[in-house]
Amino acid sequence: MDHEAEARAFIADTTGWDGETLDLALTVLRDEGTSDYYLDAKTGGPIGDIREKARGRLAGMSHLRGVSGEDLAALWADIQQASAVLIKAKSQAYATMKSGYGSPEDDAAAIDAAAHALAQLWRRVAAAQSEPWQKLAAHHTASQFASEARTARNRTR
Repeated sequence: MDHEAEARAFIADTTGWDGETLDLALTVLRDEGTSDYYLDAKTGGPIGDIREKARGRLAGMSHLRGVSGEDLAALWADIQQASAVLIKAKSQAYATMKSGYGSPEDDAAAIDAAAHALAQLWRRVAAAQSEPWQKLAAHHTASQFASEARTARNRTR
């Protein structure tokens, strides 16, 4: 079996998904930097660690299956509000950096919280979408905000 077939088998065994949902999960993992090769690898060693991290990621992707029925207009309004909070937090962090007054740790914590909230909202958008490409786009956006939250969190250490 080739790497893609092994990766598909790994996802199917881990989640029980098939068809479009499996394709979508594989695309999301690839988008996040996990190639088919790492999903094909036997467990153990550093490659096995990547495979186990992917297993954990798959558990968090339940929003890719099915449609939640949540109101997209309400979600969009929440996203706009959360985006304004993130912009304000980033502006404050920039002002703190330029002036030297204030707490960079507090600014990083505010950015972390705002970016995390946006990641959660975009995951809810992914769950509410019916088309696979829309789910993928929303999940990709959520991943970007989750990455921004991790970066901000690391600045506080």
